[in-house]
Amino acid sequence: SYYYVNRSLGSFFGSIVGWGMWMGLMFATAFYMLGFGQYMTYFFGDLPVATSALVMAGLLVFINYRGAKEASFFQHLIVVGLIAMISVFIAFGVFEVDMSTLKPFNPKGWGAVATLSATLYVSFIGFEVIATSAEEIKEPGVNLPLAIIASVLTPMLLYVLVMFVSTGVLPVDALAESNIPVADVALEAMGEWGSLMMVLGAVLATVSSANASILSAARVNYAMGRDKLFSG
Repeated sequence: SYYYVNRSLGSFFGSIVGWGMWMGLMFATAFYMLGFGQYMTYFFGDLPVATSALVMAGLLVFINYRGAKEASFFQHLIVVGLIAMISVFIAFGVFEVDMSTLKPFNPKGWGAVATLSATLYVSFIGFEVIATSAEEIKEPGVNLPLAIIASVLTPMLLYVLVMFVSTGVLPVDALAESNIPVADVALEAMGEWGSLMMVLGAVLATVSSANASILSAARVNYAMGRDKLFSG
């Protein structure tokens, strides 16, 4: 986004977009780390949220400081683990689905669907930050478009399956009252080990999102510095 705007509209607008992206990614990292700290209280009830968030944020900054290869390897490990956990959740949960809980199919009307779609969109906007790491990607002309498409289609499929299992195992009212709905669904469908697995998955998801944001923010700063719009 920065590169395109800077080349098409000039450095003034490029600076606005670049600084906006950098600040947005930093706030996003803080948001994810706060979520990490809150999830950690599931395992350690007395653990201060802010302290655990700051420690993990510092660790991620250190990993990214070491280099893009280290950050990428760490990210790959987390993503593979997350996909494995979600696949297990779907594989076990689908056999516990009660089709009667899915009726009526759309009780709140299409207005509620539109509202939910606007909220859920936030979960998909991460595909855009892939482009910020283009210089780190082998054969970006081929792999970059494939990565962006896959980052939209794969989560879409997983979201549909997870929601099918979740609303099929527990009533909507029970899901609405839960702080960690997928953990409660896993507890019902798989037992205590499944619930623990999904909470761990939620923890890893916050770490993965924060790591991607830190990596992308660094690349935005680098591009701006190269164009003499950012000094360090």
